[in-house]
Amino acid sequence: MSRIKVFFSRSASQGSFLRSIAALVTGTASAQVIAILASPLLTRLYNPEDFGVLSVFIASLGALSVVSCGRYELAIPIVKTTVAALNILALAVLINLACCIICAGVVIGFRSEISIFFNVPHLARHLWVLPVGIVLVSTYRSLTFLAIRDKQFGTVARTKFTQALSGVGLQLGFGALHSSALGLILGNVAGQSAGVVFLGQCLIKRFKPMKSALRFKRVAAVAILHSRFPKYDMPAAGINTLAANLPQFLLPVVFSPVVAGLYLLAYRVISMPVAVVGQAVGQALYSHAREASVDGKLTSFVGKIAISLGSLTILPLFILFFFGEDLFTLLFGATWSTAGIYAGWLMLGAAVQFVYSPISLMLLATNSQHINLIIQIFLFLAKSASIAFGYFSTDPLVTIKALAIADMTGYLFGVYLTFRQVTRWSSCRKQINGE
Repeated sequence: MSRIKVFFSRSASQGSFLRSIAALVTGTASAQVIAILASPLLTRLYNPEDFGVLSVFIASLGALSVVSCGRYELAIPIVKTTVAALNILALAVLINLACCIICAGVVIGFRSEISIFFNVPHLARHLWVLPVGIVLVSTYRSLTFLAIRDKQFGTVARTKFTQALSGVGLQLGFGALHSSALGLILGNVAGQSAGVVFLGQCLIKRFKPMKSALRFKRVAAVAILHSRFPKYDMPAAGINTLAANLPQFLLPVVFSPVVAGLYLLAYRVISMPVAVVGQAVGQALYSHAREASVDGKLTSFVGKIAISLGSLTILPLFILFFFGEDLFTLLFGATWSTAGIYAGWLMLGAAVQFVYSPISLMLLATNSQHINLIIQIFLFLAKSASIAFGYFSTDPLVTIKALAIADMTGYLFGVYLTFRQVTRWSSCRKQINGE
């Protein structure tokens, strides 16, 4: 009888996990479908140089917003009590506001120097959006993790749809008015943060009776208790984002904003599957990691997910690698044909990243932030070397090929280390439980 109960308990857990994935994938996929449908219009309203300006802005926003909460938001789904989760949220918001103020001061004092350094002069008049974007994007991420902790996957999915409509609407509207890169930048911020008000309202309604739980001593206590996140995961996340955005930072410097714009379109197209499935699977996997760990099934659970994700990359990889140039010409116009060649090569690394990104959250679930830091340093060094190689070759395509190989190698290394750590964690759990 006990085995039957365990079987149905595990079945219910797996069913809950699949429903979690389905809810997140549906919302994120709907958002990405809107972005995909709008892309051929955007490439005809904006030119590659406009996308080059957007490229540097996205890289800056991504690098800053991912660390502006000290990575404390990642602790929200895994703490035991709601009181602790609310105090961690308060801590993340306070750190985020401080980072925003510092960023605003830098932008006001050095916006011209920043745009000249990155060889994108038109960026200077749009940098005022950066501190605003940091507040909105980081706050949305923190609220999302609280919603995930509460298993409100449908709510998160609805905000993804809202983000897509807001972002694409702004970009198309400003593009029709010939606003240059400003429309792309405002749309990008809206596309990452729209829904923050809705999530905030949901938070107030659900946790209003617990507002007395917020205390400065508790905020300080959770800051110390979960200090591994800023200590290990914040530098890892910063290096990871910097590595991911390194081409967007350096391609306009090494070559031109046009090359950066072509790269950005190629990167956005191949990264869509990661955004649609990878992020959703990762968040759902993260929220169910504790249950799988208790059942002693974490290693096999993660293995099955990785194999399933890997099998999904075979067909897209084949199509883009051999027919990318023709597809991009057909969909986005002849101006963007070179981006199709870039996409074919970049897909090599994206295929492995598609597997690595979701399961990498298991490093957080197993208190292995230091391993994540090692992986991100490796990726950063590999990408830096590939761009340096491209600089001396003076050929943008050679640089793209080198970047693809660096990505593929780095993420394979990450997959290996993640599986090794999950296996060790599961083995230790069994020994502790006397199995």
